[in-house]
Amino acid sequence: MEKKQKRKNINGTVKRDVWFKYVGNKAKAKCFCCRKNEIFFCSGVHNTWQAGHIISHNNGGLAEINNLHPICKQCNNDMNDENWDDYISRHRNLYHSLPFSNDNYYKKYEKGIIWWQSLYRMHLSRI
Repeated sequence: MEKKQKRKNINGTVKRDVWFKYVGNKAKAKCFCCRKNEIFFCSGVHNTWQAGHIISHNNGGLAEINNLHPICKQCNNDMNDENWDDYISRHRNLYHSLPFSNDNYYKKYEKGIIWWQSLYRMHLSRI
């Protein structure tokens, strides 16, 4: 039986670029997945945030800026090999019961994010 090779961590430059693309110059944000936990760009605590795949690595997703979002370690570990939209759908009731579900900013962009994710998946399937 072959031993499964551990995959490499996401390049630090890519991870930094993910933060700046989605969060900008802010030092902290809410997790893009659960919108509950605070994540910090740089702090004394190691691994305050992780770059979570939209299309999981095991499903062919690449470690590229357009396939990653800044999320908390808890969500990334829980998501494991699941694609982003499958994970969100599975947790929809939990997430929509949280106070942030009334956040107009989130509601304004939620459909666009889901639409963009489906377009990206379609693009990946054609490559």
